[in-house]
Amino acid sequence: LGYAPEEMYDPVKNIEAAYKLWLERGRSPWPSSRLYPGDAMTEWAPFATRYDGPPHKQGGYTGVPDVMPKRGGVYHSAVGSWPAMKQVLDTHAVNSWHFSVLKNGQIMQHYALSLNCYHAGDSDSDGGVRANIDLIGIEHEGGAIGNESEPLTVPQIEGLLRVTRWAAEQNGLTKFARYPLQDGVWTLAEHNQVGDRATA
Repeated sequence: LGYAPEEMYDPVKNIEAAYKLWLERGRSPWPSSRLYPGDAMTEWAPFATRYDGPPHKQGGYTGVPDVMPKRGGVYHSAVGSWPAMKQVLDTHAVNSWHFSVLKNGQIMQHYALSLNCYHAGDSDSDGGVRANIDLIGIEHEGGAIGNESEPLTVPQIEGLLRVTRWAAEQNGLTKFARYPLQDGVWTLAEHNQVGDRATA
């Protein structure tokens, strides 16, 4: 398929060119070895609707494999609607996450579970966790500017629980705890707890 050279995988360097290449190919994925790092049954939630994010918005951390086991999640408020979330995901801005949970409870998966995304602004081990590498990113529709305290809907909570349990099981974890607890549990973290920059 004539995929981009390896430097195109860098999340910042050549991101504009990688983004254009992705659009030209009609959202065509990278080679399967990058998109499917493990068994498809464990990398893609069978209950989620697949909406692939741009391939140049995953991996690329110096000295770190693009595929890593996960041990928790960062639970974000998207501060907007699903169309706004798609716009952020599909543009060449360096923002990406694994799952979106919509107000109606629909679950969208954008990247294979083990891939490293750019959802928490953190790739160093401060606080004992490299959030973009060790944790998955889950965005929740809603909480638009001026309504940041909008609660999750009941279907969203049910979807969130389903995604959390499934992701933990794929990584061999059955116990859950809030950050900063991390030993032998699926860690539940908010962005402000693990990100290098305060955000939703």
